[in-house]
Amino acid sequence: EVFCTETRPFLQGRITARELVEAGIKTTLIVDSAARFFMNQIDMVIVGADAITSEGNIINKIGTSMIALAAREARTPFYVVSELLKFDPATMYGEYEKIEERSAEEVWANPPKGLIIRNPVFDVTRRDFIHGIICEEGVISPHLVSEVVKRRYPWIFEQPS
Repeated sequence: EVFCTETRPFLQGRITARELVEAGIKTTLIVDSAARFFMNQIDMVIVGADAITSEGNIINKIGTSMIALAAREARTPFYVVSELLKFDPATMYGEYEKIEERSAEEVWANPPKGLIIRNPVFDVTRRDFIHGIICEEGVISPHLVSEVVKRRYPWIFEQPS
């Protein structure tokens, strides 16, 4: 059985839920903010990653770090599935992924005048919340991600001439 979050801002979890149901897997779709409510029914959390930093943190859809916190509280293992090519070498030099913010209109089309609406698309999940990164090298510790990427894809670390 799989629990899928709706995955805001674009509700991509609906695509995942549809594909799982079509594959014959019992699937329950929940709103993002209900992850903690259902965590005691979940054996393992699996998320994707939009980027992996040199520290082994991941950048993923907004709410991922909240799910990681709920998983830690419930002692539920939290894994990331991602190809290592999502590694961002710029993070080795002190640069950090910029967190995109989308239009306030996506949250509320006609808000009261003077209301400030924030709509970040991504957040950062620290490596300390991640049990492992499932990738083309198997399951690796997020603490070792730079080392593994350097061994598998050394060209990523080459400075342009």
